[in-house]
Amino acid sequence: MRSHGRSVLGFLISLATVVLAGCNGASPTEPTAFTPIGSISGSLTGEAVISGQLVQGSSALTSESFAATAAGLGNVQVSVVGTPITDTTDSAGRFRLTNAPDGTLQLQFVGGNLNAQLVLQGVIEALAITVQVQGSSVQLVASTASSLERFNELALAVTVTGPGAGDGTLNLERGDIAAVDGTTWWDPMGDYFDLVDVDTALANGVAIKVKGLGTRDPTTGMILVSQIRAKNHTPPDVEFDGPVASAGGTDLNGTILLVSNTKGAVLQVDVDGATVWDLGGDYFNLTDLLAAVDAGLLVHVEGDGAVDISGTFILAGTIKAEMVIAEFDGPVASASGATPNGTIMLASNSKGPVLQVDVDLPPTVWDLSGDYFNLTDLITAVNEGTSVNVEGDGQLSISGVFILAHTIKAEDITDGCTSTSTFTSQILDIQTLIGDVVLVAANNGLNNGQTNSLITKLDNAIKSLSKCNVNPAAGQLGAFINEVDAHGRTGKIAAVDAAALILSAQAIIASLP
Repeated sequence: MRSHGRSVLGFLISLATVVLAGCNGASPTEPTAFTPIGSISGSLTGEAVISGQLVQGSSALTSESFAATAAGLGNVQVSVVGTPITDTTDSAGRFRLTNAPDGTLQLQFVGGNLNAQLVLQGVIEALAITVQVQGSSVQLVASTASSLERFNELALAVTVTGPGAGDGTLNLERGDIAAVDGTTWWDPMGDYFDLVDVDTALANGVAIKVKGLGTRDPTTGMILVSQIRAKNHTPPDVEFDGPVASAGGTDLNGTILLVSNTKGAVLQVDVDGATVWDLGGDYFNLTDLLAAVDAGLLVHVEGDGAVDISGTFILAGTIKAEMVIAEFDGPVASASGATPNGTIMLASNSKGPVLQVDVDLPPTVWDLSGDYFNLTDLITAVNEGTSVNVEGDGQLSISGVFILAHTIKAEDITDGCTSTSTFTSQILDIQTLIGDVVLVAANNGLNNGQTNSLITKLDNAIKSLSKCNVNPAAGQLGAFINEVDAHGRTGKIAAVDAAALILSAQAIIASLP
C-alpha cells in the first residue's frame, strides 16, 4: 500500500455544485458545462476504490456504510468522468468504482430522470461514501476514508446469501472473511466468476486461491471486496520414498502410510484410479500391495504426487512398489511344519541378523543342486541329527523377524566327521541317561507319550553326535533339559529326580568341544 503523507482530513470530500436535471422527461437531460475544482490527478486508472450507496430522501442521512437500505436507488450509472471506470447501482443503490485514480475526481450519476455530478477531492486509495438524491440533484451526506487492503490466499469456504450467485462471503486461509456482492468486479483473468462456481469447486476438492482488493468494514471487520481474481491453485508436486508401515482401501482407492520418507515429512500417500503404477516394481495395484502388507511383509514405495492444501497427504501421481529382499546363509538349528508351509530356525546367518526363514507362501523354489528339495525331508534330516546348511533369499517382514524364502538351497554338511569314536564317551553317557529316564518315568508315573518324548530327544542327540554334529546335539540336549524342568515344576517328576536328570544332561553338554 502506498504512503501519501496526508492526514485523515485529506480524505474528506468537497461537494461540488450539483448539475440540475429535468424532472419530468422520460430520459435524463444533457449535463450542463462542468469545470472541476481541480483536474483529475494521476493516471486514467490507478488503485483507488470508491465504494458507495445512492439513496433517496428529503432529510440528510448519516450512514457511513454502503449496506443495503430500503431507500436505495437502483439502475443508475455512476462514472468517473474522463476515465472508462463505471458501475451501475444495484437494487440497494450500491456501487463500486475500482482502479480509479487518486487525487481529485469528478463523478457523474445518470439514470431515470437523474443526470448530476459531484467532485471528490483528496481521494487516497479507498473511500466509502453515501450520496443522497434530492429531487434532481445529488449531495454527499457521509464519507469514510479507509486503507485499501489486499489479500492473496486460499479460499476455505463459501456462504452464498444471494441474490443469485452475486452476494456472500469467502472464508480466507488466514482467518479473514471477505464479503462479495454485486458490485465486486471479478477479474476475467481468473478461473471462476461468481461465488456459486467457487463453492462448487471447493466442494469437489479443488484448491482455489483468491487475490483482490477491498476495504475493511469497521463494524463487521470483514473485507468488503472491490475486485477479486479466483484461480485454481494446484499444489506443488512432491516426491516420496520409504518403507510401508500400513495400508488400507480397495484396488482403486486407498491409503498407504510410510514408516519414513526420505523425500520429505509427509508420510501419508493416497492412491486412486488415476495413479500410475510403475511396471518395473513388484506390485502393480493396491490389492496386491495390501495382500503383502497383510502377510506381514515389508514393501518399499517411491513416486511423486500432489500434496493437499493442509500438507497431510500426497495424492500419488506415480508409484513404484517393490519387495524388500534379504539373504540368508547358515546352519539349521531347528525346523518345523509340513510341506509346503513351515519354519526354519538358523543357528547363525552370515548374511544378516534374521534367523527365522519361513516357507512357502508364495511358493518357495528349492534349488535342485542341494540335498533336500522340500521341507518334510529337511525336517526329517534335522531330527535325525544331520547337520544341514541353508542359503537363499526372500522377502523381509515389516517387523524384521523373519524372511519369507523365495529361493532356498539345503545341503548336508556332515562330511567333516572323520571318526565314529570321536564322541564315544558322550554317546555312552546319553545312553546311561536314557536308562535313568526310564527308571524315573516308572517311579513318577509318566505315561508312554511323556516318556517317549524325553527319550526321542536323547536318541536324536546320539544320532547327531554319531555324525559329529555338535551344535544340533547340544540343542537336542537343551530341549531335553527344558522338558524335564517343566515336568519338575508341574510335579509330574519329583524335584530330586528332575534335578538329577538335568545335572546329567548339563554335564554331557559341558563335555562337548
